[in-house]
Amino acid sequence: MALIGYYIERCYPYVISAIISAILFHLKIDIRMDVNYTELLNGLVNLESIVIGFIGAIMPVVLSMRNESKFVRYIFEKDKKGLFGKYVKSTIFVGLVGTSVSLMMHVRNSMSVRISSFIYYFWIFTTLLFLFSTYRSMSHMVDLIFSKDTTDEKDLDQKGISSTHAEIEIKEEFKNPNL
Repeated sequence: MALIGYYIERCYPYVISAIISAILFHLKIDIRMDVNYTELLNGLVNLESIVIGFIGAIMPVVLSMRNESKFVRYIFEKDKKGLFGKYVKSTIFVGLVGTSVSLMMHVRNSMSVRISSFIYYFWIFTTLLFLFSTYRSMSHMVDLIFSKDTTDEKDLDQKGISSTHAEIEIKEEFKNPNL
């Protein structure tokens, strides 16, 4: 059962994006001639750039803390399948592809109608995929960070350490001397 959940979590952005794109294709919904379409393209390029920039800025910080901080090391040890890394890589890749396709849509009038139509629906797919992939990677990051490890609490209680003393030790351990 856990294996099925693993594959659902890995595939749902692709499946949902493909289904929505197929529905829009079937309904022949086309917004390319809308007056604000270019602004939509620019906004999506900005959004994708911001998300990719955020991920690119935060990853070196997290990775540099990996060997120094027990907390960050614990997060990476808890992620046995390396899903966080895979999700971040796929989000960045899809974001770059989506940005490229969005920029190609700016010159849609110089393409044949058939190629422009294909790229348009591919653009819809990549845009939706980027949004779902971003949600998945950020959701996984939040789950990793805020997950509670109950075995450590049981170990502390069995060793007879008071919770107040344990809190002080943890605060001292994670205290940042640069602040």
